[in-house]
Amino acid sequence: MNYEKNNNYSVSFSPSVRPSLFHTTLEKVKAQVEYETLGELVITSSGERIIYENNQANELCRIITETLLINPDTEINVNGEKKPAFIVQEVFIMLTGAHLEFVIDNFNKKRELVKNISAYLRTSLYNSVFELNSHYKNQVQHDFGF
Repeated sequence: MNYEKNNNYSVSFSPSVRPSLFHTTLEKVKAQVEYETLGELVITSSGERIIYENNQANELCRIITETLLINPDTEINVNGEKKPAFIVQEVFIMLTGAHLEFVIDNFNKKRELVKNISAYLRTSLYNSVFELNSHYKNQVQHDFGF
């Protein structure tokens, strides 16, 4: 790694020649969840449409990436219980952009303080695979009285 020192005594690092495993996996996760479609659309007062990067989706992608890179033989806390990492990883492989939007919407509606946000979001991502379709079906039934 190259180090540079300037007159202000700050140190900068040259980028790695080889992409890291985390970065490579993060890019695969972003492709899996169609990250580019998860931007936040803002319409200005002049009617201009601007899409900003969705920072919450970015955080979720990093949590997914971290989970996928954990040794499959270890255990991960999900829903307050330890689960084999390989099971959580298998579930996370099923995540789509719709799951991320579901988790983001639910988190943004939450009014209670979340002390361990990373664990909360990991659990929410895990549960979203099992709840997404039923959630929307229930919402339609509620809204339209079916």
